[in-house]
Amino acid sequence: MVLIAGRNDTALSWGPVLAALAGRVHAVAYDRAGLGDSDPDRQSPSTERTVADLSRLINVVSAGPCLLAGHSYGGLLGLLLAAAHPHQVTRLVLLD
Repeated sequence: MVLIAGRNDTALSWGPVLAALAGRVHAVAYDRAGLGDSDPDRQSPSTERTVADLSRLINVVSAGPCLLAGHSYGGLLGLLLAAAHPHQVTRLVLLD
């Protein structure tokens, strides 16, 4: 499971969810480029690049397709990823 935070949120926003899932599901929350503990983003942000980063993340942390849970802007990123790379997504949960 990959948890995608809202526009200006970080992986920390998923803390309570990660705690509830601990030991039951392999769940990953991450910081997009330039947010939280990630490296500074030296390029102009673009949705296309952010979706490509998410796709690469899934390839690294998952042995196959995964469930995506996205909050707000994270939901949009999940939808765009599912449309561009449907082989990487088993389920999509959208939260506002």
